[in-house]
Amino acid sequence: MNYFNGFRNFQFFFLFLNLLFLCFSPILAFILNIITLILISESMDNIDERTLSMFFYIALTGVGLSTAITAFSYPIFLYEEQDFTTYYNNYVYFLEHGFSYDGFVFGLGLEIALPFFNYILSCLYGGSYPYLVKLSYALTQVVILISLIFFIGRSLKLSLRELAVLSALTFIFFKHGATLNHLRQGYSSFFILFALFSTGRNQKFVFLTIASIFHLSALPIYFLLRYLFSIDSINKCFKVIFTSSIVAIIGFISFSVILTYMLGYDAFLLAKFKSAFAKLDGVGFYFDSFKVAFIASVYLLVLIFMSVLFRVKNSLIYSLITIYVITLTFSYVPGLTTRVFASVFTILTGYLYFLFFYKYCNFKQRHMFFIVILFTLSSNWILGSSSFYYNFPIFNHKPLYYLDDLFIEQGYVTRANLPSIQNIKINNPHR
Repeated sequence: MNYFNGFRNFQFFFLFLNLLFLCFSPILAFILNIITLILISESMDNIDERTLSMFFYIALTGVGLSTAITAFSYPIFLYEEQDFTTYYNNYVYFLEHGFSYDGFVFGLGLEIALPFFNYILSCLYGGSYPYLVKLSYALTQVVILISLIFFIGRSLKLSLRELAVLSALTFIFFKHGATLNHLRQGYSSFFILFALFSTGRNQKFVFLTIASIFHLSALPIYFLLRYLFSIDSINKCFKVIFTSSIVAIIGFISFSVILTYMLGYDAFLLAKFKSAFAKLDGVGFYFDSFKVAFIASVYLLVLIFMSVLFRVKNSLIYSLITIYVITLTFSYVPGLTTRVFASVFTILTGYLYFLFFYKYCNFKQRHMFFIVILFTLSSNWILGSSSFYYNFPIFNHKPLYYLDDLFIEQGYVTRANLPSIQNIKINNPHR
């Protein structure tokens, strides 16, 4: 079916509709453009490539802007666990002191990328505007994500229609809440993926260098992911799972002993770990850690199930099974596997679904049904969360209403004085 028949001369109407939705309801703009990107992939032989490209670029811009606004809607300075507070304080430091090496405090001073970015923002804005800073972080990540989509598209030699579906699935599954909270590793994760999809040695070196100056974990994570995605047989898969399970069992025993030691020993250097681990103990501690890991990796489980259901025979499935099992077996360490596989869980999930829909399962004639279901499920973490659209409502009659708080001023925030998320209930004033 040609969904765009008769619309080749209505690019300006589509652009106007985008601007209207972006002004009064960014979430509607997101839905409109996701659907448009999906429809672009349908059989449209009567539509010339130039017209199709126009719809594609308008839709991609619209979905990117609406995603950044949604990320911007998340509350700040609400509870202690929000890492944004630390990064904003770093911005405030440069705002008050100008360029100073004392502001490069992350990774023993080696992770210079984010402090340098904060310094540039402090020069541009000249004021203590936390919402403006956060929106800048979100927009920057969206630009990098779109660049990554085109980079992957060029690497796989995708057509415009295939690139449209890849874009839709990538934004559907993009967990911007995670990449913005764990900001340094969030930026690093993007460049790890650039390195994974690079073919030239010089390119890989440049991307890994950028990833490392955002977060020092980039190199070991890159080599681990490169190895895991190279698993191409059931034998390799079994060997890695067996080895990791043994290590996990030994690690679990060691971790339990260390945890008991930290909770019972009073030492200044262990204070941070002690305060974190003291919040949960016993079965509840491990159950909560497992729950977080399971939720983070649940879409991999869906892919594994689909590959069995539709008898997909591709080596990628062995990699996904291995990553999924490792995620759960090491989940007893809070945040370990979710941080290690952050590139996969927060950014790459849409790409993996694209491969299954378009390359392995031959869903070209029925992919919309599956995408709509996945879109509905993945949107629940935004629409069903009390945190998203906390700063402003989903709809409003005032144009660009979400920019009202953009220049609210807030100086240095003492993160330790904020309440723990365990001790507060997030009541969204707009829900």
